[in-house]
Amino acid sequence: MTAKRREGLGTLPVATAGFVGRERELDRISTSLLGTARLVTLIGSGGIGKTRLAEEAVRRLHRARQTPVFLVRLARLSKDSTIDAVKETIATTLLDPVAAGASAWHDVLKTLSSQDAAGRYRQSVLVLDNCEHVLDAVGEVIAELLQSVPALMVVATSREPIGWIDEQLIAVAPLSAAQSLELFKQRAALTGHPITTADETAIAKQICRHLHGHPLYIRLAAARTFYEPLPLILQQLSGDDRDMRMSWEHGPRVGADRRHRSINDVIAWSYDLCDDKERLLFDRLSKFAAGPDPGFEVRERDVDMTVRAGGADLDAVEWICADPSPDEDADSRCVGSPQLSLRRDEIRGLLDRLVEKSLVEVHISRTAARYSLTESLHLFAQQRLAQRSTDAIDEPDRMARRHRRYYLNKLEQARNDSTATTEQPFIEWGQASWDNIRLAVESSLAVPGEAQIGLRIAVDLIALNFPFSVSAIVTIRRWAETALAAARAQSSEPSDLYAAASAMIGWLAMNAGDTEGARQMLDECFVRYLPEPGQREHASASPEDDAGLPPEIDFFWGIWLGHINDVRSIPVLERAVAKFHACGDSKGEYLSQNGRALAYAFLDAPDKALVVCKENLQRVAASGMPRIAFFAELALATAQIKAGQTDEALAAIEHMLRQTVIPARNRFSGMRVVCLRMWALARIINDERASDGPDKPRITALAKEIAQLAGGVKTLNDRLGIRLGGMFKVETVAAIAVAREVLSPDEFRTAQSQGAQLRPEQDAVIMLALGSSPTTTAAPTESVPPKETFTVWNTLSDAEKEVAILAAAGWPNSAIGARRGTATKTVDAQMSSIFHKLTINSREEIIRAIPSYEQDRLTQEQARRPRRQGEKPRGVRTT
Repeated sequence: MTAKRREGLGTLPVATAGFVGRERELDRISTSLLGTARLVTLIGSGGIGKTRLAEEAVRRLHRARQTPVFLVRLARLSKDSTIDAVKETIATTLLDPVAAGASAWHDVLKTLSSQDAAGRYRQSVLVLDNCEHVLDAVGEVIAELLQSVPALMVVATSREPIGWIDEQLIAVAPLSAAQSLELFKQRAALTGHPITTADETAIAKQICRHLHGHPLYIRLAAARTFYEPLPLILQQLSGDDRDMRMSWEHGPRVGADRRHRSINDVIAWSYDLCDDKERLLFDRLSKFAAGPDPGFEVRERDVDMTVRAGGADLDAVEWICADPSPDEDADSRCVGSPQLSLRRDEIRGLLDRLVEKSLVEVHISRTAARYSLTESLHLFAQQRLAQRSTDAIDEPDRMARRHRRYYLNKLEQARNDSTATTEQPFIEWGQASWDNIRLAVESSLAVPGEAQIGLRIAVDLIALNFPFSVSAIVTIRRWAETALAAARAQSSEPSDLYAAASAMIGWLAMNAGDTEGARQMLDECFVRYLPEPGQREHASASPEDDAGLPPEIDFFWGIWLGHINDVRSIPVLERAVAKFHACGDSKGEYLSQNGRALAYAFLDAPDKALVVCKENLQRVAASGMPRIAFFAELALATAQIKAGQTDEALAAIEHMLRQTVIPARNRFSGMRVVCLRMWALARIINDERASDGPDKPRITALAKEIAQLAGGVKTLNDRLGIRLGGMFKVETVAAIAVAREVLSPDEFRTAQSQGAQLRPEQDAVIMLALGSSPTTTAAPTESVPPKETFTVWNTLSDAEKEVAILAAAGWPNSAIGARRGTATKTVDAQMSSIFHKLTINSREEIIRAIPSYEQDRLTQEQARRPRRQGEKPRGVRTT
C-alpha cells in the first residue's frame, strides 16, 4: 500500500463560488509560477483573502498544465511549534495517515518530486497556508523542501514575510470600491436580503468604505442583513466610540477558522504575535487619524481638497509615540509615562515590524513613507490603549495632548520659515497630514482648556495660505470660528490671538464671497476692540484716522473697504503695513502691501496703480516667499488690464498659471487668475470693437472663450463651496456682459455649458485658460493605426486579442494558458482562430497586426515573459 495521495489537485479543496476581483494579483502569481521563482509569499492582513487567492492561482495553473498542487493548512499549529511539528502536519496532510510511518518525510519528498515518462522532474506546487505564527520553523522546512525537490515551487500565505533569501512577496491589497460592492451584494443575497434599489446600493457602498475593502469584514457586515436593515448597519460603523463592529459575532461556525468569527478575533490573532513594545507602539498609533481607504476613490470633503497620501510620517510617529525626553517642556510631557517605555531610536524598527505583520499600512511616495491604521485596526488599537490607563495616567489623553502639540509645533515652525525652498514641501506635507491636522483641531475643542491649541492651529493654517493652497476655505473657516468661540468661552479677555483669528475669519469670508459674514465679523471686531460707541462711530466715519486697532484688524478693515469699492482702503492698509513693520511681522507687512497694491489697481488711476504695483512686486519678490510674490504679481496684472496693457497682463497670467498654480494645484488662486484672463479678453474685445477695422472672427472667438471660462469658474466655485464677491465679482460680471454683447443667446449658452462641464479635479478650466480646448480630446495623429489594421484586429474576440498579444510577446501556449487560467488545448484553438482571422502563418506575423495603441502592452509582456534559469529578457537592457 502506498502512502502517496492522488496526484493532480492533491489536497486542494473544491472551488467555491463568489471569488471576486484579484485579476492583478492572479496575473502576478501566475507569471511568478511560470518563471524562476521558488517561493512566492502572499502577505496581507487577516481575512484579506490570501488563502482563496492562492487556491485560485494554483487551480488555474493546474487547469492549464496539469501541474500537481497540494495545500497544507498550518493555522492549527501552536505558536511554539517546532520544525518536526510542521513536517508532521505536512506529512499527515499529503500522505495517507494509516500508511505514513517512520519514512513519512521521505514519502513527502517523493510525493512532491513527480517525474514524467522520460524521467524528468515535473513542476509541483505546495501551498503552505497561515505561516505567520510559525515563521521560524516553517522557514527552515521550506528551505529544506526547496533544496530537496528541484522542481518544487512553494506558495505561502502569511501576515508577514517568511524571510527566505529569494522570497518573492506579493501584497494582497483590499478590494476596490466596485469589487467590495459586488462581494457585499453576493453575501447579502445569501441571507435572503438582496440589494436591489439605488438607495440600498448607495448605503452598501458607504458600508464597504468604512470596512476599507476588507473581504472578511464585508462578509460579516453583509451577514448582518439577516438581522437588521442597511441603515442600521451603517450606523454601527461610526469610526468612533459608538462603533459596534468589534461586537459582531456572527461569522460562519462551519467551514472557516475560529479566528475568522469576528473582526476582533482576526486582529487579535496578529496582535498576539507581537512583542510588548510592538503592541505598545500599535496602541499609541491609534491617536493618529485612521488612514485613507485603500482601493477606494479619493474622498472629497465639503470642499475640493484631495488627500495625496495620508497617515503620519516617521518624525510624527517618533515624536508622539516615543516617551518624552527630559529636555521637553512640561506641556509637551503632559504626565508621567507608564512603566513600559519606547525610545525614539526604537520606533523605526518597531514600525517596520508592524508593517511586516500587516498591522500598519505604509504609504510610500517618491520621497516619503507614511504610516496609518485602517479604521478597524484603529478601533482595536484605541480599545487596547484605553486598557493601558491607570489611576495616575490617562494614556489616551496623554497621547492626544502630544498629538495636538506636535501638529501645532509643525505649523508654527512653518509659519516662521516660509521661504521658496520650504513653502511647497510644507504644502505637500499639509495635504498628506490633513486628517491629523483636522483631528488635532477637533480634539482640542472637546477638552477643557485646550481650545486655544485648536485656535492657534487654525490661525497658523490661514496665515500659511493653507485654505487656498488646498482649496479648504470653507472647512478651515468653520474650524477657526468654532475654536474662537470655544476659546472665548474659556477666557473672554481680548488678546493678540483673538484679534488675529477674528481678522483672518473675516478675510476668509470675503474670499469665499460671503460679504454679510465678513461685515458681521468686522462689526464684532469693532465692538470688542473699540468698546465705546463713539469710538466705533468715528472709526466707521473716518477710517483714515488711526483708532488704535491691532494690525491684523486694520489689515482686515482695509481689505474690506477695498472689497466694497471704497478708496479709503488705501490709507488703512498703509497703516497696517506700518504697524506690522513696527512689531517685526514681515509676513503681515507683505500681505498688507499686496492688499494696498490691489486696492490701487482697482480704485486709483491706472498710471499710478502701475507704478505702485511694479514697486510692490519688486519689493515682495525679494522676500523669498513665492505665495506672497504671487499675489503681488496678481495685483500688477490687474493694474495692467486696467491700463490697457493686455499683452503684458496675458503673459503674466500664463506665468502665474504655469509656475505657481499648476505645480501647487492651488485651485482657488487658479480661479482668480482665470478671472483675470476673462477681464483681459473683454478689454481686448472692447479695444477691437472701437478700432477702425475690427476683426469679427477674433472677437467672436474671444467672447466664446470668456463664456467657457465663466462656466468653468462657476463649476469650480461650486465645488470649492465659494462664490465671487467684491471687486472680483464686479469685474467678472462686466467681462461676461461683454461676451453676451458679442454672442447670440444660444451661442453664449452653448459655450458656457461647455465650460461648466469641465472637471475641477482635473484642473480643466485652468488648462482651458492656457489654450486647451474643452470639446476635443483627439489622440495624436501618429497614434491612430490605418483603417484596415483596425478592421483586421477587431475581428478578434477580446480573449483572442489577449492571447495574440501574449503570443507576439513570446509566451508559449502552456504559459498563456496558465496565465489566463485555461487549458493549453483552449489556447491552441484560440491561436488557430487568430491565424485564420489575421490571415497569417506564424507568431512573428502577429506583431504587424497589433495596433499602435497596444504597443506599450506588448513591450510590457515581452519583459514579463517566463524565462528559463539564467536567460536574459530580450529587448530589455541589462547591466
